[in-house]
Amino acid sequence: MVSRDTQALQDENARLRRDLQQALARQAATAEVLQVISNSFADAQPVLDKILESCQQLIDAQLLVILLVGEDRQLRPGALRFIAIDDHPGWRHADMAALTDRMRSAFPMALEGSATALMFAGGSTLNYPDVLHGADVPKSVRAVAQQAGLNYSQMMAPLMQGQRGIGSIILQRAALGGFTPSEQALLKTFADQAVIAIENARLFNETQASLERQTATADILKVIAGAQTDVQPVFDAITRSGARLFEPCMSAILMREGDMIHLRSIGGPASANQEALSRLYPMPFDPAKSAVAESMASCQVVEVMDIEAGGAREASKPVGRAVGFCSYAVAPLIREGVAIGVVCTMSTQSGYKLSEKQLSLLKTFADQAVIAIQNARLFNETQEALERQTATTEVLQVINASPGDLDPVFDAIMRNATQLCDASGGGLWMVDGDMAQARGGRGGNMPQEYSDYLLDKAVPLNYLLNTGAPDDPFFHITDLKALPAYEQGNPFVVASVDLGGVRTSLQVPVRDLAGLIGYADMA
Repeated sequence: MVSRDTQALQDENARLRRDLQQALARQAATAEVLQVISNSFADAQPVLDKILESCQQLIDAQLLVILLVGEDRQLRPGALRFIAIDDHPGWRHADMAALTDRMRSAFPMALEGSATALMFAGGSTLNYPDVLHGADVPKSVRAVAQQAGLNYSQMMAPLMQGQRGIGSIILQRAALGGFTPSEQALLKTFADQAVIAIENARLFNETQASLERQTATADILKVIAGAQTDVQPVFDAITRSGARLFEPCMSAILMREGDMIHLRSIGGPASANQEALSRLYPMPFDPAKSAVAESMASCQVVEVMDIEAGGAREASKPVGRAVGFCSYAVAPLIREGVAIGVVCTMSTQSGYKLSEKQLSLLKTFADQAVIAIQNARLFNETQEALERQTATTEVLQVINASPGDLDPVFDAIMRNATQLCDASGGGLWMVDGDMAQARGGRGGNMPQEYSDYLLDKAVPLNYLLNTGAPDDPFFHITDLKALPAYEQGNPFVVASVDLGGVRTSLQVPVRDLAGLIGYADMA
């Protein structure tokens, strides 16, 4: 028969073996979590899932959940598991599945006033052996049990990054009595590992996002440097970068031209949505109805979380429905204190909101678009000034070389004028009493039949369109065929339209000290 001392020694050995096995199992579990951390430095989700799996194996609990705090100070589930007890009412598989569905639907949840916020204040693990009846159980914790119609033990550990709380791990056990100190210590270890994984992923993704932003802005600057005369390649580079960096958003640039808003570039994965958006523009500039116009009018960023909500602009709703987006952000393109356009992002997700860093990048894109516009304007103005100087120099050279012959001078004048104004042709009319004589410069891209008609042509002065207002600096007709003179059969107008195909005409009077001596015209 085994003596009492021998039995005590055997019991102690058995306890030590159990403790050793538990310690080895916990060491193995923490090592496995560390291994997952090392393999998932860009994504904390596999680590969170592994932590709950390890908790399930080592700690008797029916419901296991990790909650994370978002930038909006809202709690959301990071991972969730349950273990049913088939012969225990309220904890059966169907009961637990329904409970977890209700839990998921309750999020996001405000951090303020939650059990997680209480843990952040103390920074330590909390253990409640009897949630419904315990004297020290917070109201928010007890209320959850009352709503579920259950009583249980609950253990919670905060996820603390220094002094900042970023989440919590919560375990619920059907049996009352609480969790042992070793279980609390193990949960604290898992909480620390969760923090490491979350911070690793955050730092990696922030670094990656920063590099992507820097690369995008550098790429756009390269396009700006290589596209000094044309802003379109820059606009396209911006919208491509916006669609990539603000995924799953489309990105667009819209410009104001007079009282209309025009779509200038769009980038994103859905070509069908792009085509639908293109068909809706141009659109009237109306800050009361359009968030795009509102952003330009106020020179401020405008964000709309839901186009169907009451505060959304009227024009946003049909645009969103046609294209399929639910939320958007708009940043103005500001030049010399005046907004000339916008860059915007559009998301199919209702409630989608850009982060502060993304909003900053959107503003950077707007600034780069303005730089491109300024560069193109300055380059083109400089180019035009040089072309004008070259043209006037050439005319002066012809004048010096032809002191007794006006036709080469007239030809040089009109040749340069039509080139600088991108006109099809033009010429000079010299006034002689009541008649006007065609002199020099005819041809260009005009039909030969029309050029022959005008060659050395003398027409009554009243055939010319500017004779009614000879003191005007110029006379611009946008459509000759729409003039009454065409319907009335004015030979000069009819020939210009029917033979020359002229629809737009610009006439400038030529004067000396004595008064009107002729007209220069371009078509």
